[in-house]
Amino acid sequence: MVQQLFSVLVLGGGIIIGGHLYRGMHYQAGELSFIPFKNGKDKYGVEGSAVRMINKIAKHYNISNINDGPAVFGQINRRDHYAYKVFKKYCWRIANMILSIQAVVDLDRYVIGGGISAQPIVGDTIRTEYEKLVEQVDLAGIRRPTIMKAYFENDANLYGGVYNLLLEVNNEI
Repeated sequence: MVQQLFSVLVLGGGIIIGGHLYRGMHYQAGELSFIPFKNGKDKYGVEGSAVRMINKIAKHYNISNINDGPAVFGQINRRDHYAYKVFKKYCWRIANMILSIQAVVDLDRYVIGGGISAQPIVGDTIRTEYEKLVEQVDLAGIRRPTIMKAYFENDANLYGGVYNLLLEVNNEI
């Protein structure tokens, strides 16, 4: 019996079952970046990358360091038209992933990690986009999971790695 089941949703991801990381048959479980989206008339691509979203906005504004998340989020938080449009589309994609996964495995919560999780607008917008999707596809009966930021934000993966190592050392995996 599974006691605890939830997903950590970042570019990659992880599925925790009974307090242990579920790896899958080929060690690719939770690789949410593999989920394709139609990103053009006939083109598909993986569009769940926060880094790609930040790079795209930074290039548009000629920000010298295309990985300058704080500068990009400055534009997003000011609701600059282009930056906010790209950001909302990113959040919609993440919300779409959450809804698709929810329909299959009925998870309790989705935890947003990574550097962008420190930005309150991220979780708020993903939750808003999730609710819009549920209404658009008329899934009023689907259970709504908690969508929240990771407690350790950008360091969540490091703590998870240490936890997993400790389980391995103690032969609990």
